[in-house]
Amino acid sequence: MKRLSLPVAVIVFLSSLSFAADSAWKYKGIFSANITATSVSNNWSGAEQDSRSWGVKLDAAAERDVASSNWLNTLREEYGRTKNTGSEEQTSADLIYFNSIYTKKMSIYVNPYAGFLADTQHDKFADPVTLTESFGNGIWIKSTPEQQLKTRVGVAFKQYYDSKKNGVSKADDPGTLNKIEKWKTSTGGEWITNYDLLVNKDVKFASEANVFSAFDGGATLRWDNNLYVKLSSILTLQLNYLVRYNYDKNIKPVWPKDVEERLTIGLGLSYNLF
Repeated sequence: MKRLSLPVAVIVFLSSLSFAADSAWKYKGIFSANITATSVSNNWSGAEQDSRSWGVKLDAAAERDVASSNWLNTLREEYGRTKNTGSEEQTSADLIYFNSIYTKKMSIYVNPYAGFLADTQHDKFADPVTLTESFGNGIWIKSTPEQQLKTRVGVAFKQYYDSKKNGVSKADDPGTLNKIEKWKTSTGGEWITNYDLLVNKDVKFASEANVFSAFDGGATLRWDNNLYVKLSSILTLQLNYLVRYNYDKNIKPVWPKDVEERLTIGLGLSYNLF
């Protein structure tokens, strides 16, 4: 299982690159890295202490958009570590998020799609991991060089793998008190909306709202927002605001405490891969 999702993602992503001779394929990729270090003397009177942190991030996409179809593959990877005096080094960012969507263009309101998504991390790769296969219908609400707004509704099949033995497992069934399940499958409806705004050649905003409602109860929400500001040829400011909400039918919700939020601001060196 630990070797499953990444090969699938890589195969699909590289398969799109194999069509490089097709001028319809367009590629985008930004790699960024940042490092921060603080060192103080032994008689330093402030609250600061020796610390260091570093992080790398990759955003890549391969898209083939023609009159009859659209195939979009995106890959996002993040990893970072932080070390403070007197404590062990900890992971501050860790993400592997691959998404592949193929859409057949038929009319304004009829655009059937099929998709695959893998969501995991580098540390303890594929444990946990969420795999999603989906199909349904999509609508392009607005499509201009500056703005893209599209939404799709369909059916999704999710597989969760989580082997946590000490703590809460995402795949565990609360109905089996003497056993912690590692695998869980779920089928439900999905609604995904994407919005991309190109303010100018140096400023871009991208947002995705993903709602999944399981047929047997429970729901999840993921709202991911990213702002990219290119300050120079090699310097980029990146802001990410992520909201997550998970409704478990077996646990009484405590709104809004159940809503998870993460704000990340990064300033570092960047390189356009394509």
